[in-house]
Formats: sequence, C-alpha cells, structure tokens
Amino acid sequence: MKTMCSVFPHYARYNALSNTALLAALEPLGMEFLRADRGIAFRSIWGQLNHLVLTDTVWLSRFAGAPRYFDNLGQELHTEWESYHAERLRLDEEFRSFADALTDERLTGPLRFYSAVLKKDVEMPFLKGVLCVFDHQTHHRAQITTALRQAGITPPAIGMFFTPFPES
Repeated sequence: MKTMCSVFPHYARYNALSNTALLAALEPLGMEFLRADRGIAFRSIWGQLNHLVLTDTVWLSRFAGAPRYFDNLGQELHTEWESYHAERLRLDEEFRSFADALTDERLTGPLRFYSAVLKKDVEMPFLKGVLCVFDHQTHHRAQITTALRQAGITPPAIGMFFTPFPES
C-alpha cells in the first residue's frame, strides 16, 4: 500500500534530474551570461541559482531542527561555478536522503521555526513545508528557463512529464 510519504522520493529525484539538466545547459554559457541582469527575481540567472541554494539550505536546516539564517534571500553564497555546482549536487543528494527517510507520521506532525522573512515564529504542518520546498524549486527553475528563452536559448525539457518516473 502506498503512503503519503511515498511520493517525495519521486519529487526529490525529479528535482535532482531537473537541476542536473538545467546546470548542464547553463555551464557552457559562462559567468558573464549568467550574471547579466535579466529583469527577473534576484536580477540574474546566477542570482536565482544562488537564491535556490540559500533557501534549500534554510529549509533543510529547518527540517533537521537546526535552522540556519542568512543576511537576505538574495545573498550570494557562491561566486564561482565550481563551488556552486558542487553545493547544488550536495544539496540534491541531501534532499534525496531526506525524502527517502520521510514517514507519514513525520509529515502529519508540526514544523516550527523562526522566519527571518516574516520576523516571527511560524508553525505549519510538516507536509506543507516539504511541499513548499519542491514548489519553490520549480517556480525558480521556470523563471530561469523563461530568461533563457528571452535570450534566444532553448532550455532543456525539465518538466515532470519529461522526467523518468520510477515504477517503485
């Protein structure tokens, strides 16, 4: 019998595959292209990528019960491609391990943390927090693919429809 938590390993794998495909398409474009102002949230594709690493780090730390905080949501954590790429791969693997270990009991419990954005303590269903992470990733990857299209570049097909889905 499938349980509520059984979907999240699929989401984590989709997320990792999408990030890998997107990064493979972005790397050859170079840092000048990635840092160019595209009129999107966090100004550039590079800003978007750094924002995702920052917020993924924040959410994973909340899930672990040891929240981390940063100066702002647009803080540049990585200035070079190599360090960014290594951290993205590490985070994707951490999400996969996290998702594999989820239980229905944990998903139905509370998630409590201090939100630096809202400047207050927050309590929400743990499930909502997990859904927020995957939704947030998809949202910003969509902004990046839109910026690529606006620059005349065809982005990789990274929608869930195009991603292999294990039968397990």
